[in-house]
Amino acid sequence: MSIQHDKSSPASDKAQVGQPAPDFTLPSLTGEPVRLASFS
Repeated sequence: MSIQHDKSSPASDKAQVGQPAPDFTLPSLTGEPVRLASFS
């Protein structure tokens, strides 16, 4: 598995200390998409 970084997004889109993390989706070990928001 490789992680692709989108270098086109500005640095202001990155997580900041003390702020909620932005929602994102990654594949699980079985290939199913898992969203960060599903853990809240």
